[in-house]
Amino acid sequence: MNGNNQQVNKSMSFKLHQVVKLLHHQADVILQQELGISFSQYLVLKVTTQMEGPSQRDVAACLDITPAAISRHIDGLCERGLMHKEAQPDNRRQHSLRLTRVGVSKAESAQRLLSERFDNLMATQLNETEIAQLEVSLDKLIVALQNDKFLH
Repeated sequence: MNGNNQQVNKSMSFKLHQVVKLLHHQADVILQQELGISFSQYLVLKVTTQMEGPSQRDVAACLDITPAAISRHIDGLCERGLMHKEAQPDNRRQHSLRLTRVGVSKAESAQRLLSERFDNLMATQLNETEIAQLEVSLDKLIVALQNDKFLH
């Protein structure tokens, strides 16, 4: 490993990026193997359950993905019977998204599965104090990034 790679690997932002990348990949593999859905599809299901009849645009904005990407995800979830679109009474061109019973069950199973896997992983690598400190630190970082004036 040359000096440049060592410098990159020591960078805090690079380490955070690696954690996010690895967590996303692991979640994708786990959900594909166990439930037959991608991590991205799970996120669409999760966001839809947390919002009251969101539109495609609402879900796309929440997940910070393009209209084309959210459209593909939603169409696939509808085809699989996990979600359906309901025309909004005041604007027939817009649709509210709702999960089917199967979709709710799939989202709950995915949440449980990921929590179990990642909680177990954390418990094998960090003690309770370290986990609590990490949670506090992550919460602080999230708030700081949300309030960063350069990002808005």
